[in-house]
Amino acid sequence: MSTKFLERLSNNWLAKVFSLLIALFICIMYHWSLLSEKDFVVPLKIIENGNLTLVASKSPVSAVKVTLRGKSSQLMEVTEKDIEAYVDINSQVSGGTYDFPVYVKPSGRLVLMEPLEIKLGREKVSLTVEERIFRYVPVDATLAGSPARGYQIESVSVNPAFVKVTGPKSIVDGISFVQTEKVDIQGITRNSVQEVSLDYQNDLVKIESGIVYEVTVLTEPSPLTKEFPGVQIEYRNLDSSFEITSSVQTTDIRLKGQMLQVENSDASVFRAEADCSAIREEGTFEVPVSVVVPQGLEVDSQSKSRIRITVSRRAIPPEPVAPDAVHEELVEPEVHDQ
Repeated sequence: MSTKFLERLSNNWLAKVFSLLIALFICIMYHWSLLSEKDFVVPLKIIENGNLTLVASKSPVSAVKVTLRGKSSQLMEVTEKDIEAYVDINSQVSGGTYDFPVYVKPSGRLVLMEPLEIKLGREKVSLTVEERIFRYVPVDATLAGSPARGYQIESVSVNPAFVKVTGPKSIVDGISFVQTEKVDIQGITRNSVQEVSLDYQNDLVKIESGIVYEVTVLTEPSPLTKEFPGVQIEYRNLDSSFEITSSVQTTDIRLKGQMLQVENSDASVFRAEADCSAIREEGTFEVPVSVVVPQGLEVDSQSKSRIRITVSRRAIPPEPVAPDAVHEELVEPEVHDQ
């Protein structure tokens, strides 16, 4: 009995094996025909926790298509949150352009599904990577507006004065400073201290966070100069026995000081003086000319610092005669007969 069975089994064995394979294929096809597919567009995450980082501001591929094949009843419950697509650039040790493989990390729920087939619409991504470095660069205050009229900015300082920036070497090396948010100084007349954050927009560069920056703006009155032409020179300290016989002289004066004070000044607030205290005799002399100004103003320039004057001695008038004495001289004495 056994021998006859074996003989029958061995007869046309090739056809029997072929028939078995066909049946197995049909069974598998039938099984898979009961499965369905579901497509997802999943964000592509770039993992870079080593010495390399991306050079481009954005990855050339921001998302990939992922197709799941499994039982319809199970796929109905699957969402994008169950799938994570990523590229790990730490597989390289030096900068350059490489084709990095795309990996898919299924959630715990997907791992338990059976059967399950995962297909990627894109299996590799070409990325350019570069060495990651850091530097400390200056912080520059960004001012908005201007001080009140009559005032100007004396100095601007930021504390801390530097910030740590980290990113691709080619980009970080090109950063000369980082600006703050706008500091409003419109109409200020006194020193201003404000706390602000930094304003730098580049996804590839990380700026040291958690620090408050203090911007100090010092103001001062704006300077102004004003011309006063033809100011008459006054003579001071001349001995009363002398007089000036030369013509009156003038000088051109330019004053400087705080804008608001200079603007409101006229010739009545100062005077030009020639000092004649050294003159002791008649003649022509050269005397110094000075300008007397109120506090807060100063002389920026004057056209004449010395002038030549002619001095003469005053004429001494005759002593006045009393009226009664003159009358006595004119009246003849009376003669009386004896």
